[in-house]
Amino acid sequence: MTPATTLSSLNLNPASVIGGAASIGTVTLSGLAPVGGVAVALLSSSSALAAAPASVTVPAGAASANFTVSTTACASGAVTISGTYGGVTRFAGLTVTPGPTDTIAIQQTDYFASRRELRVGAKGSNSSATLRVYVTSTGELIGQLAKGGDGTYRGQFAWPVNPQNVTIQSSLCGRATKDVTSK
Repeated sequence: MTPATTLSSLNLNPASVIGGAASIGTVTLSGLAPVGGVAVALLSSSSALAAAPASVTVPAGAASANFTVSTTACASGAVTISGTYGGVTRFAGLTVTPGPTDTIAIQQTDYFASRRELRVGAKGSNSSATLRVYVTSTGELIGQLAKGGDGTYRGQFAWPVNPQNVTIQSSLCGRATKDVTSK
């Protein structure tokens, strides 16, 4: 038997955000929630891009409830958030656009096989960014570069084998890739 109260609408505000920003979702019922409230099941069509909680509860006597949709920094694309209650599913679209990016220039990628040590140096256009080094072929995190002066970053990492190629990813969405030199 279908409950007398169903899901009337699902809205997102704003409907377009920069990656890393949040949108507020609102579910609205066709009437007031009964004693005990109701749980509206939520789902994202791409949780890697935008994540919604598994459900939101509309309290007893209320007709709506809000929830937060978080988005992934440095990501872009379209995602659909759906809500289901009382045999009714409603949808709302969210557009995620990339924000301004910084520029990364890799200056050093040396692997010292005898010491099993990788040294990486880079320069970023925004000195407030966090730079992380990854093995390009596997995506495995090697480590985070330390900030120097003037937008420079350096790192020295114990690493079992020459990764052959590394990618530096900035928290401000910049990225660069470079082959590793064996020494």
